[in-house]
Amino acid sequence: AWTLIGNITADPGLQGYNAVILPDDRIVIVGGRYSNGGSSYWYSDMVRVFDPRTGTTSTLGSYGRYLKDVSVTLLPDGRLLLAGGYGVPPNVTYCNSCEIPYKWAGIFDPMTRAWTTLPDMNQISWLNHAVPLPDGRVLMLGSGALEVLDPLVKTFTLLGTPALELTSWTLR
Repeated sequence: AWTLIGNITADPGLQGYNAVILPDDRIVIVGGRYSNGGSSYWYSDMVRVFDPRTGTTSTLGSYGRYLKDVSVTLLPDGRLLLAGGYGVPPNVTYCNSCEIPYKWAGIFDPMTRAWTTLPDMNQISWLNHAVPLPDGRVLMLGSGALEVLDPLVKTFTLLGTPALELTSWTLR
């Protein structure tokens, strides 16, 4: 049987967000958008953390981009990689049919709440997945390209473009 332990987001109707489980079992939630009930949306730039032990959600901060479908990946050192996604133009929080895809990427440290902005990815990518590799690099598999991020030198290397557009798939 299911037991309700709390609301994972503070925004009812939030959609297009992504989440990752931290080693201490808390859940980090990033991005998303929510509707006014019509065809207009407000976008989130918040990083939130849900604690299933207490059933509470708190805000860790903003990553400065209003995005949905941004990928979030736990890196081996405990930091989070955020990359790609759809969003609204800079300095816009509300839009009606104005979404644009982003090449943006950044690393967030949930312990210090500090951001490191990375150079843009080589290709626009949304609904992407990132896979930490044993050597510390991260393989980015997305709708627009296959790239490898080296977080130590903060560079993306383009490996190629998929023959098919990968927009809705799961990595197992």
